[in-house]
Amino acid sequence: LIDSQRAAELLNLSLVEIDVKHAVTRTKTRFGVVVGWIQLDHQDNRSREPVVLAPTPAEHVQPTLQFLALKDNLRTKTNIVSYEYVGVALQEMDFTVEESW
Repeated sequence: LIDSQRAAELLNLSLVEIDVKHAVTRTKTRFGVVVGWIQLDHQDNRSREPVVLAPTPAEHVQPTLQFLALKDNLRTKTNIVSYEYVGVALQEMDFTVEESW
């Protein structure tokens, strides 16, 4: 995110270890996305809390975001799409906002 008035970078988003998979068979279509780490950093040098959003530290680290959709190609028709499974998992995250920038 950039403030065009002063041309200063305000926030920086980092996505690490991104894995996207897509597979199609006669009966199923599978689509999945995994993001290992998501972090949003405040770019102001005067900031007391430079990390705005990041996964909460955990003993057993899991990917931050996981998405999986499994489409049933046999039941899907012209005007109806049939999904056998759609799932989203987002790990607990810490969100920190300063009152003034």
